[in-house]
Amino acid sequence: MVKKNEVLATGHHVRAYNVEHTVFEVDAGWDRSYSVNLPQRYCQWGKFKAFKYPCSHAAAAALSVQQNPFLYVDDVFLTTNLVEAYSYPWQPNGNEEEIPPNTGPQLIPDSSMLRAKGCPKSTRFCNEMDEVETSQSRRTSSA
Repeated sequence: MVKKNEVLATGHHVRAYNVEHTVFEVDAGWDRSYSVNLPQRYCQWGKFKAFKYPCSHAAAAALSVQQNPFLYVDDVFLTTNLVEAYSYPWQPNGNEEEIPPNTGPQLIPDSSMLRAKGCPKSTRFCNEMDEVETSQSRRTSSA
């Protein structure tokens, strides 16, 4: 995705607010501009913080100061962290008979919220156009 965002970044125009603090304004076209702060890993678009890797605006800002956008990928994506997440020992459960019964609170579904069997009832409002469609379909089916 970072490579894809690098390609998209070539279409963006970058204006530096403060090169010293690496704060930029990135013009993405269609009269849209986004503020990007590289050290804080922030883009006004919101995808940089949400996905934890540079969006196209952040990639454009990084490339404008000759930095590799991969430097701003979160450590969560490092192979060492991925291996560490799955390296903890685990204990198998064994047979299902050996699993103790649940002694916690019981969840009881609300029977009034259950859906009826069959197709759901239509909530569409019929108008004059529906009457024309039904009369035309009757004519073609009887012919």
